[in-house]
Amino acid sequence: MKKIAVALAVFMLFGTVTAWAQCCPFSNWIKKQAESDSYPEKFVGLLADGVHRVVQAPIEVLYHPYDEIVNQDQRAIGFFTGLGKGILWGAHHIIVGAVNIISAPVPGAKGYLAPHSHVKPCESESTTA
Repeated sequence: MKKIAVALAVFMLFGTVTAWAQCCPFSNWIKKQAESDSYPEKFVGLLADGVHRVVQAPIEVLYHPYDEIVNQDQRAIGFFTGLGKGILWGAHHIIVGAVNIISAPVPGAKGYLAPHSHVKPCESESTTA
């Protein structure tokens, strides 16, 4: 029974992280820190961005098959297409996260500040100047 509860908790965590990554103000804070001209702020931003991407990578492998099957309505073909997309996006997040973690302590490093995901952000997250 404990194993089932732990597995359920892990799946719930993985399911909410992608939505949280898109909707939370933490993503905007990371972006502001990583784009800062101040070295200490940039260091924190790049480090947080790298860790965030590495943590998000396994979620991509779970999200894409679900998206292809349910949202794109493609059943078996969608599962394999989604699995391929998930593996590629997961590898992308791991590589970019590692680059940002490694380059964070280097003064003047810019890191790689690509969007966290290709999933559309929440409607409540607007960028007004």
